[in-house]
Amino acid sequence: MHAQDAPKGGVSRRLIALDYDATMEAIGEVLAHSPGHKVVLEANRLVRRFLVQRRVSSLLCAAQVKRHKVAVEYYEPGGERGTIAALAGDNLRKLLLREDVKLYDPRTKRVDQPFTEGDCAGEGICGTCLVAVEAGAETLSAMDATEKVITKGRPATWRAACRCIVGAENQDARLKIRLRPQSAGGAQDDAAGGEPKTLAAAGEDPLASAPEVGV
Repeated sequence: MHAQDAPKGGVSRRLIALDYDATMEAIGEVLAHSPGHKVVLEANRLVRRFLVQRRVSSLLCAAQVKRHKVAVEYYEPGGERGTIAALAGDNLRKLLLREDVKLYDPRTKRVDQPFTEGDCAGEGICGTCLVAVEAGAETLSAMDATEKVITKGRPATWRAACRCIVGAENQDARLKIRLRPQSAGGAQDDAAGGEPKTLAAAGEDPLASAPEVGV
C-alpha cells in the first residue's frame, strides 16, 4: 500500500496477514504522511473473514453481561468421546484446537485447492474442518453464504467448525458434535437418518463445571 504520486521517499506499508484494526492503522499512517494523495492498495488475495464472533463479543462487552455456559460434547469416529466447557461467543474451531482435539482429517481434499494438502488455518475457504452436529444446532450461529459454498453437497447436519460460534445468542447450550464425519462411516451414518453409533448417554452435567467469566 502506498500513496499515489507521493513525493520520493513516501511511506508504504505491507498489509499481508494484518487484521482489520491493524490495516486501518496502517492506512492512517500512509494518509498522515502523504496528505492530499490517493492511497493505492495492491491486493494479492482478499479473504472475507467471519465476523459473528467479533459482533457477539462486542455486544457482550457493551452490555457488561456475563457470557453463558456452553457444553460441547464431541465424538470421535471410533467412538471415543469428550466434553469441553466453553462460553457463549467462542469459535468452535478455536475451542477444539485449544483443547488439543483432533479436528482435521489430512485425507480431506480442500474445496479451494483440491490438489493441495493441509487446511486454510481458519480462513473459511477450504472446507476441511467439518463436524456433524447431532444436537444443539439451533444454538450455533447461522450458516452464512461462505459456509454454504464450502459445505455444498455435504449432509445438512455438517458444519464448518471455523464458521461456527457456540451459544450465538448468549444462551446456555449443550452441543453434541461428531468429529471428522467425512472419515470412514461418517456419510453412511447421516444417510441412514439414524443416530450415529458413536453417540453415548451423557454422564455428569458438563455445564456445572463451566467457568463463570465476565467480558
